[in-house]
Amino acid sequence: MDTNFENPFVIDRIFKFCIATGCKFLFISGNGGAGKSTLAKRIKEKFEQNGFTANLIDTDDFVTNSTVRRSAKSVFLDSEGNENFGSFNTSFGESYCLNSLNATIFNLKQKLDFFIFQKNVRMNQIMFY
Repeated sequence: MDTNFENPFVIDRIFKFCIATGCKFLFISGNGGAGKSTLAKRIKEKFEQNGFTANLIDTDDFVTNSTVRRSAKSVFLDSEGNENFGSFNTSFGESYCLNSLNATIFNLKQKLDFFIFQKNVRMNQIMFY
């Protein structure tokens, strides 16, 4: 069964939108298991089939170590304005190494050579650009 993210019509519309508007970056967000990675891979394939270079950046590679996140305490308000206490999860911007992500985007924009050390990847599997 095709999900909307795997539907060629949807991919084609996104591709045409990017070409028509000169869009250089797409940011895809959503719940876990919603199909974000599948959609991103299909869009990348569409661009490459049409002679473009496309890069995928998974923000999971920029999430702070879970031990560090659990040891940091946060205070936040729920939807009713009640104060809550807990540790940081990936819903918090503070859980990400945003400087590294921003540097990655900057390097892509500038077409500079760089590499990313992804989480849980061996040296021989590092992405070089």
